[in-house]
Amino acid sequence: MSAYSELAGRMTKHRMGALCCTGRCIRHQKFTIPNNSGPDSGGYFSEPFKRNPDGTFPYIAPGSSSGNILYFQFYEKFDSNFLTTDFQCRDGAGALTACAGWKQAIWYGNPPNGSSSSGLESTMYDGYQRGVPQMYGQQGFDDYGVQDVTGCTYAGSGVASQPNYSSSRNCVRYVPDQWMEFTGRIEIRGTPGAPASRVQLWVDGHLVIDYGNAKFNWGAADGNGFGQFLLSPYHTNKDPNQGHPDGHEWYDDVVVSTGPIPMVTGAVPTPDSTGASPRPMSASPSAPSS
Repeated sequence: MSAYSELAGRMTKHRMGALCCTGRCIRHQKFTIPNNSGPDSGGYFSEPFKRNPDGTFPYIAPGSSSGNILYFQFYEKFDSNFLTTDFQCRDGAGALTACAGWKQAIWYGNPPNGSSSSGLESTMYDGYQRGVPQMYGQQGFDDYGVQDVTGCTYAGSGVASQPNYSSSRNCVRYVPDQWMEFTGRIEIRGTPGAPASRVQLWVDGHLVIDYGNAKFNWGAADGNGFGQFLLSPYHTNKDPNQGHPDGHEWYDDVVVSTGPIPMVTGAVPTPDSTGASPRPMSASPSAPSS
């Protein structure tokens, strides 16, 4: 897996699995969610965006030399076992409870204080097992909706609700056994903790989230600004005693940047605060090989 972190125009390659000279890998980073396994059984990968020579870590926030806008992109593939399993969850007393859904990626505060579960985070997940990519902030207390910008609004929770999130409602669903491209833009605006920041997410070049009231507690105990990412299928309260087929997911070509990143459709995210629609580009990147 090739992973890149780019700040101030300088790109640093992180080793994640096998790297090849073209920047595209023969092997991909694979996570397995085993039968009879708990919330974090699939493991995780985390990394700062960049390490400065003096031991400090740069960050994205208002007033930072790296700017206040974070762009990211990665490819991910899920097998059908993972996407079709009705995962069960239990609360602290052991009683069955609704599952909040498995995670994909978390963008959070720079070291040493940044935490993936904090007031300075933006998390991608399969919210309440609805079968569509969603996002939230601040440990789930800042809800970005479902895919509201497309008209795909709340229509129930749990695996049983998945038929409600169909393409007829402009919902963009997870698709098994093929690489999907996820591209994001996070702009920290206003004052720390204010509902003023903007989070956007494109799936295979289609805008599915555009939330302009995100809250980020930057410049405080959770970090100066965004400075790390984490990849993981972590599933809060997952029942370790549930029998289910082993599920698998793969990541490839992770890019973190201070500038817009071209998407598979040949578009790039809008590089300013005035609009949400991508603008065309002449070149189109290719997706990872399967």
